[in-house]
Amino acid sequence: MSNLVGGLLAVVVLGAGWMLYRLVLYPCRPTDFKYAFGAEYAPHRQALEVARQDVKRVREGHDKDTGDVRTRKKEVTASRDRQVSKLRAEIGRLRREENGEVVGRLGPLRLHEHALVFLTRKGTREEQEASTEVDKSLRLARIKDIHFRPGVQYAYIEMEGSDGIRSSEDFPHDQYDESEVHRFAERIHNRLEPAKDDLARRQERIGECEAQIEQIHASADEELRKIHEDEQVLTKAQREDKELQRAREALGQQRQAWKEMTGFRPWW
Repeated sequence: MSNLVGGLLAVVVLGAGWMLYRLVLYPCRPTDFKYAFGAEYAPHRQALEVARQDVKRVREGHDKDTGDVRTRKKEVTASRDRQVSKLRAEIGRLRREENGEVVGRLGPLRLHEHALVFLTRKGTREEQEASTEVDKSLRLARIKDIHFRPGVQYAYIEMEGSDGIRSSEDFPHDQYDESEVHRFAERIHNRLEPAKDDLARRQERIGECEAQIEQIHASADEELRKIHEDEQVLTKAQREDKELQRAREALGQQRQAWKEMTGFRPWW
């Protein structure tokens, strides 16, 4: 029983909604529902509906053209942002200073692919080789030169930075053989030029990326300028569209005719 009542109630609600919708489209007095529902006035309702559809069709065409222009804008800006983001990420990677893999170590010096790391000094060689505490590091590409210098009690590895600042590490003879200190100095020296070449390549590529970003922005700005001009032309053409004007006039005539017949002017 409850299902039946619920079904009947749903039918009543839907029917009332449909009647209200019809009266919004075809307004009339409560005593003159024949205008909205009567078969004899179907041609009048049809004429009003045709006029409405003509206006709707032209407006939809305008909306599609406007939407196409907006889509072009979005595509240009999205493509620009995507390309620029990719290049900026590459620049970030190129500018990131990483030590790279460890390629050698002697006492307080640890040689990496791109850096020379100075570890905290310890008392014995065994303690030194177990140490991982870093005091400082120098980029190999920014080391001007490396020199080995022998001494009475110590062998020295001296380095000069591109800024002219010098530093050195000493290796006591009772813990380090002079020849191994010499070989390690040569090993550092032999990695300087590759590191400088790598830095030069990185800087060159950064310059290329920055130039590409400028070109991408310039190209996108030019495209957007053209699209804006097209949009202005389109807006003017739509505003002066004779077909839309005729469709609106025809709809206005049908709405006026409906008002003269029923006393109510349709809002649309």
